[in-house]
Amino acid sequence: MKSAVSLTPAFALCCWALVAFCPKAAADAFSEARQHFAAITDQARCPDAAAGAYEFASSPAFLELTAEQRGAFLYEVVRCARRAENVDLALAAADLAIAHEMEFAQLLRLWVGLAFERSEVVFDAFNALPSAEVAALEGRQVWRIIHSAELSDPSGTRAREVHDRLASAGYQAPDGRHDDGIRLHHARLLLEVGDHPRATERLRGVVSASSLLSVRIDRRFDVVRSQLEAEGRLDLVAAAEAELARARSDARNNPRRLWPIADIARTLRALGRPREALAVLQPALQAAQASDGDTRFDDHSEQLNWLLNEEAYALYDLGRVNEAHVAFRFSILAREGGGPSVSQVINFAVMLQREGRAQDAIDTLSEVGLASRYGDMWVHSTRACAAVQLGRDELRDQSLAYLRQNEADNPSALSEALLCANEIDEAAAVFIRRLRNIQQRDDALRALQIYPENPRLGRALPQQRIVSERLAVVRDRPDVRSAVAEVGRIERVPLWLD
Repeated sequence: MKSAVSLTPAFALCCWALVAFCPKAAADAFSEARQHFAAITDQARCPDAAAGAYEFASSPAFLELTAEQRGAFLYEVVRCARRAENVDLALAAADLAIAHEMEFAQLLRLWVGLAFERSEVVFDAFNALPSAEVAALEGRQVWRIIHSAELSDPSGTRAREVHDRLASAGYQAPDGRHDDGIRLHHARLLLEVGDHPRATERLRGVVSASSLLSVRIDRRFDVVRSQLEAEGRLDLVAAAEAELARARSDARNNPRRLWPIADIARTLRALGRPREALAVLQPALQAAQASDGDTRFDDHSEQLNWLLNEEAYALYDLGRVNEAHVAFRFSILAREGGGPSVSQVINFAVMLQREGRAQDAIDTLSEVGLASRYGDMWVHSTRACAAVQLGRDELRDQSLAYLRQNEADNPSALSEALLCANEIDEAAAVFIRRLRNIQQRDDALRALQIYPENPRLGRALPQQRIVSERLAVVRDRPDVRSAVAEVGRIERVPLWLD
């Protein structure tokens, strides 16, 4: 929503300061607008002020404001309604922006649909976006749109339509980032309907080892696998080394960006080189956390938390647990895209639970704030696992009940909680369901692969070792092996992939 955010300062520069030169009706309208604007941008006053601000925006007096003022006002009404969790008001304000022909109106409506996880709103707003705005979408927005399309249409048709629109708009990940994951996802959907030539073309730009693992283990890709093997593209270690070289090149070409540093660190960790990952991360973090760090890096507010998250994981890889805790605490303080650091709170709680620090994990989850449905599932999964360690049966059962009821939102979270609870039969049944679901299959296959053991990490995370042992039991069951054989294969993966 950056195009809309830039409108907000307009209110500080408008005609109230030049009231002698404004018609009385415009001056009165702006005076009333200022009062509403002050209330809806005040976090404490916002919930009670949102409806009144919308009522003013619906009145004839609102038309006395300039287009830029009206845009800034309606944007803040939507933001306030979001904070107040009032979806009807947020949608009404976005619709009013459309009626006023605000240039960012459909983007605003898309944001509301994503924020409240309203798939129909998301799909309609996405289709109404001009091609230029489609091409300018942020990567996380694109993935959320695709996920929303999948939830609303399990057949994959709607998700294919989203991908087709992205491709026709010439979408490329912003800031020079790579779109391997998007290309892979599109190719998989095209293979589902037998469009092999387009799938092959979409796969042509895919070089990341993580994406190519999916090609190796999912039988849907078998029709194009031989060609990729002939081109030498399915050697995962070679792919990771090439990915590392690409990330280093990205860092040289984008000195004002943090994301290439995170990519370098992530790839080094996958190659089993966490010390090198730290050596890359720490100078970048020192610069990013300096008093002028936000002026040195253009993606500071979007990436600092993730850079610190990577530092924490690298420290865990090395068994340096206390230092990892400090890094996670800083990642939470860094915030996430200017808002609460929901992802980092959840990630830290997951790791604490895997350490065996169950109560600390539960206490950390109290900081999580407003998460997505996917994130909520990890909250309940982590809470269930912690409750098992603490012998708190009621909390375990409450969390498991939530996870079972909302399985489609994040089946991976349910699977982990069942393994924590040693519910082997149910965990196996969930994996079989996931393998037979075209949208969930990739994650299920990836979870069932055999990855290298990291002795330091195993000592640091004893509960994760227990879950891994139980996962091996599930993987070796005849019913699970049969379900895997129908749709994919299990391999020994030579990389440390999260």
